[in-house]
Amino acid sequence: MWNSIVLIDDDQIFNFLNKRIVDKLQVFEKVAVFNDAKQAFEAIKTWDFLPDYILLDIRMPLMDGFEFLDRFDALPEAVTKPTKIIIVTSSLLQEDHEKCSSYRNVIGFLPKPLSEERLRAFLN
Repeated sequence: MWNSIVLIDDDQIFNFLNKRIVDKLQVFEKVAVFNDAKQAFEAIKTWDFLPDYILLDIRMPLMDGFEFLDRFDALPEAVTKPTKIIIVTSSLLQEDHEKCSSYRNVIGFLPKPLSEERLRAFLN
């Protein structure tokens, strides 16, 4: 069992469905859901811990997934090292996948809609 996971997607329906999938897995003690990447980043900075996993959408208003990744990557590696980021996206653009792969905490991509089986495969 892991301590925590953060879901970040501007689409409330995807957040609702993703949270149901995460809850069904019963492997996280804490689940935080954000509809805004900027709000998520600001909240995470105030916590006395970082989440074990972050499920992150790329295309969002205000702050997109890339800007979130830039800011997260700017935090000290010793602090962020345990956090694994999974990009959950409908983007099929190869350049999006290549750009996300350049961030040290990104461990992979899952297509929308998320499924319990695909998410379980990433949780090691």
